[in-house]
Amino acid sequence: MIAQRLRDYHALFSLGWRYRAGHGRTIVLFVALAVFGVLTESFGVFLLVPLLETMGRSNIFSSVPLLGSISGLFEALPVETRLIWAGGLMLIVVLLRGFLQFSLEYLGYAIPHRVDFALRLRAFDALITTSMQFIDSISAGQISNVTVSHPARIGIAIRFFATLVSSILVLASYIVVLTVVSPFLFVIASVYVIGATLLFRALTTKLVHNVGAETSQANQQFAQVFFETLNGAKLIRLTGATRVVKRDVEISIARLGLARDKTVAVENMIVPFFSTIGGILICVTVMVIGVLDSATAARAVGVLVIFFVLLFRILSPLSVLSISRNNIIIHLDAFREYEAFLAACENAREVDGSKVLASFSSGIELENVSFGYTANGPAVLKTLSFTVPRGHVVAIVGSSGSGKSTIVNLIARLYRPNSGRILIDGKDLNSLSINSWWRRLGVVTQDIVMINDTISANLCFGLETEPPVEQIRAAASLAAVDDWIISLPEGYGTVLGDRGSRLSGGQRQRLALARAFLRDPEVIILDEATSALDTLTERTIQKQLMTLSRRKTIIAIAHRLSTVRRADSIVVLDEGRVAEIGSHTDLIAKGGIYASMIESQSLDILDDMDPNDSAETVDTVPDG
Repeated sequence: MIAQRLRDYHALFSLGWRYRAGHGRTIVLFVALAVFGVLTESFGVFLLVPLLETMGRSNIFSSVPLLGSISGLFEALPVETRLIWAGGLMLIVVLLRGFLQFSLEYLGYAIPHRVDFALRLRAFDALITTSMQFIDSISAGQISNVTVSHPARIGIAIRFFATLVSSILVLASYIVVLTVVSPFLFVIASVYVIGATLLFRALTTKLVHNVGAETSQANQQFAQVFFETLNGAKLIRLTGATRVVKRDVEISIARLGLARDKTVAVENMIVPFFSTIGGILICVTVMVIGVLDSATAARAVGVLVIFFVLLFRILSPLSVLSISRNNIIIHLDAFREYEAFLAACENAREVDGSKVLASFSSGIELENVSFGYTANGPAVLKTLSFTVPRGHVVAIVGSSGSGKSTIVNLIARLYRPNSGRILIDGKDLNSLSINSWWRRLGVVTQDIVMINDTISANLCFGLETEPPVEQIRAAASLAAVDDWIISLPEGYGTVLGDRGSRLSGGQRQRLALARAFLRDPEVIILDEATSALDTLTERTIQKQLMTLSRRKTIIAIAHRLSTVRRADSIVVLDEGRVAEIGSHTDLIAKGGIYASMIESQSLDILDDMDPNDSAETVDTVPDG
């Protein structure tokens, strides 16, 4: 049993030591101030010696170790001035104690906040550097736990770790003082307190562990329901699911509230328990003294007064010790889950390549690429092979679920092939420094993200420096959105709202195109980038893209014939494989899948562009 207790405490101290990084000085200062505060309290208690002797007109402490020395110091002073000196010293102790209490309260809040913020940043860094496949595998509730709930709980636990260390040192100092004052009484009190502590641990340890696990699960459930409700607000209303969702939210909040109530109950039962235990000990001792003869009782009372004052002082750090231990145990699951998350992120972290892509000069080649989103799930792409030469427009078409968007994710290296290779200018994409490749990409996906900031900030998102206004407007013109922007009262300074909530689908797509054009990329990837645009606007953008194609490489996933027919080559996918490759004319003449898609209107047969139109000369984005 003792060996297990020692192992438990060793584990607690090891845990606190690992997470002290960056906060060691603050924690040491907190512990030092706590111990120094106890020394001032002890000195204040010893000042009761001259007070009691002066009031009683006797040297009742002269034969008591340590207290006799203090008695001797004041004995040299006149009786009428002893209280003045004792009161003056007590005043100094009170003022010093007040300063120490303020410092401890400040550090007590500063430690968890600093740890919390540092761990949030660490979790965020782990998230943005791990693989997309791992991110896809975790829920919104888990992300909320490891980025918000767990760092906050670990911060609280680290504060209690510092309190645990200071309480142990405080207890050690009080033990020394009590042993010197009365070894016999100290032994009796120690046996009594240790027995009470073991009883309290036996009654509460299992409860504390259960409360910690329930708190984590309740936090995760609430976060999951909350984010799903927030993200699916429109769907909830349109499907009439408001009552069902409200019920789920109420259940999750009730569970979280119950878990927190249990936590508060566990935390607050400790002080009353030990205060009651101490009071019982004093009452029993007083009754024992009552049966002694008056002379012996008189000699014992003075020592007992000091001893019990010190004993009551020791109950406070003893209670704090148990409170700290229980709080650390309550939050142990937060440590475990947080560390497991970081380890999982690290295991899933993709090793970046070391080759810097200085320029894009040849093209992109997919060589027998196969891919599935899960290890044991179905393959989305199967031995896929085709080439995108530099300066060409390549369109990718296929039925829903054929793997079109997956190709975009692979070329952008958001995911990596399970087998096969993607070559950029003959170099394996996995061997390239990804930032050097991303700098040459402009990607517009179906899932367009806008931040709650100005139009200008959204267009410049990701750029290290904001380009000149003329360059921003040129990019917006290419996306046929400049006229709309300048018609707004605040123009490019217009705030878009949370997630671009104030935008229509077409406006969102045109802004996303402008953002991609502003990067002046060498490779432009468009995943259904004009699906929400009206015919006239799409025609304008198509002409701009044809002009850009003279010096850009464009990969377009589209369902409109007007986008596809102008491509230099069309890749037709069928169940994750390349079924056909060729120009629009060649594939129509072949009479295969592509021709069938047009005939069955799987491709929008509305061809609103005159085949005889030539690409008009338009302003391109000035080179940055």
